[in-house]
Amino acid sequence: MQRARSVLVVALAIVLACTGAAGPAAASGHHSRSWRSGVFAEGGPSESLEFGAWRGQGIRSATLCPPAGSWNALENPPPVVTAWRNHPQVRVGLSYPLWANSMLSGSLAAAAAGTYDSHYAALADHLVHDGLSHAILRLGWEFNGTWYPWSARTASDARDYRNAWRRIVS
Repeated sequence: MQRARSVLVVALAIVLACTGAAGPAAASGHHSRSWRSGVFAEGGPSESLEFGAWRGQGIRSATLCPPAGSWNALENPPPVVTAWRNHPQVRVGLSYPLWANSMLSGSLAAAAAGTYDSHYAALADHLVHDGLSHAILRLGWEFNGTWYPWSARTASDARDYRNAWRRIVS
């Protein structure tokens, strides 16, 4: 029994040491390990940065879903997006559908054929102009589900999704 308890104590000490959950850092709530921590940043930089300050560690990434109810809205990032240019320490991720007004119109086949290329080129130009050339574009997210119009439900849809994604990012 004593041996089993000693082994358990040693194992627990190893786990705590390896996870950084022991010592002064753990007591203060600050860990020495670095990890990319972020927020869903619909409120813009000020709210997101305040959250980082509140918890004692700045955010390193911010994800937004900019409006895309029209091609004009998709092509022209709003101020809540462009305000991030003043915070280069934060990696910005922007979620965009494969076509504007995605719940009502558009198709994977049209996206794969290049029908929407000019709109994404305009978006890219605006992001570069607005100082967000380093932003990550999250295009047609969750394509492997069934809840978005760009979902790949068939082998043909999967090919069209792949081709559309490749066209947009190149």
